[in-house]
Amino acid sequence: MLKEFDKIFLSLFPTFIEQYNSLFDDSSNNTEEPADGILTPEMRIFALIRLGINDTNNIAQFLNYSVNTINTYKTKAKKRSIVSNDEFETKIMQIKSVQ
Repeated sequence: MLKEFDKIFLSLFPTFIEQYNSLFDDSSNNTEEPADGILTPEMRIFALIRLGINDTNNIAQFLNYSVNTINTYKTKAKKRSIVSNDEFETKIMQIKSVQ
């Protein structure tokens, strides 16, 4: 199911991976790299946020993770980012979909 989600999401937001990665300094981006057309677990969380799903419980249920795991992924990503923690999700929401 997650591979299908990735495929559909990336068809709507084809530059998501590139724009997501631009929020990090190359030297600090020590997370796993996505396989071709497959989002990392961290990217999936922010993909769901980009779709407007902000409730951590809903994200955890959809991805079959604990709420703690979701919060850990979010915190680690924001700490690695070159933008402030407060600005990070705003930048995610600015990623454009196809026209």
